[in-house]
Amino acid sequence: MIIIETPNQSDIVLETINSSNSLDWPIQKRYPGYEKYFLAFHPFLIVKSTGQTVIIPYKHFPSKSEIVKNYDKLSWTDFLKTSGIIGYKELDDCLAFYHSARVVTNKLEFKKLIKITESKNNNIIEAQVDYLPEIIEDSLLTFFIKNGYKELYIYDDIYEEKILFEISDLYNQELNDTHCIKIQTPDEKILVVEDFDQRFTYFLGDEITIQNLIQSLDLEGFYCDACTTQAWSYGVIDDDLKVTWDGKNQLLVDLKKD
Repeated sequence: MIIIETPNQSDIVLETINSSNSLDWPIQKRYPGYEKYFLAFHPFLIVKSTGQTVIIPYKHFPSKSEIVKNYDKLSWTDFLKTSGIIGYKELDDCLAFYHSARVVTNKLEFKKLIKITESKNNNIIEAQVDYLPEIIEDSLLTFFIKNGYKELYIYDDIYEEKILFEISDLYNQELNDTHCIKIQTPDEKILVVEDFDQRFTYFLGDEITIQNLIQSLDLEGFYCDACTTQAWSYGVIDDDLKVTWDGKNQLLVDLKKD
């Protein structure tokens, strides 16, 4: 469990929180009615090692069973130490750029990210976007059961109809199959939200429940304040430090030469 200080957002983000676009709104405004809002980073994955035996890194994106069997979580805090990226905001911005969710990022920090994630000897998988991380799915379901729930509503932004599932049946399914999933308890006291194009998931509920959930799932992230938006890591980058994509998803700057 790692809880960091709520990041300060850039002026350019704060200027848009009252726009007509709901995606610019603070998370508390978009999903009102809860006491605490925790933004949990999706962990990186690192292959397990046992003694002198190291599992061969994946050649395709691993399934849930492969992840649970062969990988451990790697926190953003530990990835920052490994990569040398200077902070959580910079890491999130680089990940957003890496997955084409942003058109510009800091060239120096991005080089540190891809040096690890695109290494031929890579044993680390970068934090996923759009989906609830498979490595925490079963722990989340178990948390609900231990807190007295037998059923959960599952839905998403595209198909907003809430479908009630028996939690015991969900262990045999891939929650990750649901794009931008939302999970809500029948009493509406807990809401889990995976937003479009994001590297993190929101956990909403009363203070004690969210504290227990963070500890039970060993989450890493921060509590959202009244102004925290999904663009919390966005900021202005100096022209000489910019790297961007062209129309074919190719970098316009040769990172090896810069």
